[in-house]
Amino acid sequence: MRMIQKAVENITMQKAGRKASLLCVLALAGCASPPPVLRPVTVEVPVSTPCVRVEVPKPDFALAHMRPMDDIAAKMRAALAEIEQRKAYEAELAVR
Repeated sequence: MRMIQKAVENITMQKAGRKASLLCVLALAGCASPPPVLRPVTVEVPVSTPCVRVEVPKPDFALAHMRPMDDIAAKMRAALAEIEQRKAYEAELAVR
């Protein structure tokens, strides 16, 4: 009977030893792997910036100086000149 108990204890110790050695091998295998490669990553994040607007001075339009008693030819010339003034003014506003 005593021999059987010794044999069972021996087998149990061998199994426990195998488990412990297997755990040690697995733990060391995890340490043996190469470290991860670090790669730079570009992250594009929108950043709010204050809108700086430059005030565009309003031009002195030609029709603003016309009087009601001026003749029609003068008013037409002023109107045609004002069209060009407004085009230039709007183009300047679009750029800024």
